[in-house]
Amino acid sequence: MVKRLHFIWFGLVLSSLGCTFARSISQTNLPQDRRHPIKVVNEKLIFLGFNFDNDQAFKLPEKLRNACPKGAVQGVLTKDLITMYFLFFVWAEVTRVEAYCVNPPKNIAQEDGSLPDELATGL
Repeated sequence: MVKRLHFIWFGLVLSSLGCTFARSISQTNLPQDRRHPIKVVNEKLIFLGFNFDNDQAFKLPEKLRNACPKGAVQGVLTKDLITMYFLFFVWAEVTRVEAYCVNPPKNIAQEDGSLPDELATGL
């Protein structure tokens, strides 16, 4: 009887553990100015492997723009992770995006298309 209880307890402990792995990782070029890092996370739970949509992925660009409203987003590192729980019946799909908010480059040309005097004399 005691062995059976130990076996059941061991089974419950094993079924509650999760296994996490990365499906994909990608990164763009890092900017020189890295003073303002931003992070965005999307999470979705999937039951029994039935994933009916990937709409959470479409929210990432908007979240990045909201995190850097007056700058440019550069140096984007994207991690797509999956964690499987409870005998792999429940999955957590997590997309983590880390980037840098950089001031947008100023347009050096004037409205008429010519260069400013300090740049034109150096040519």
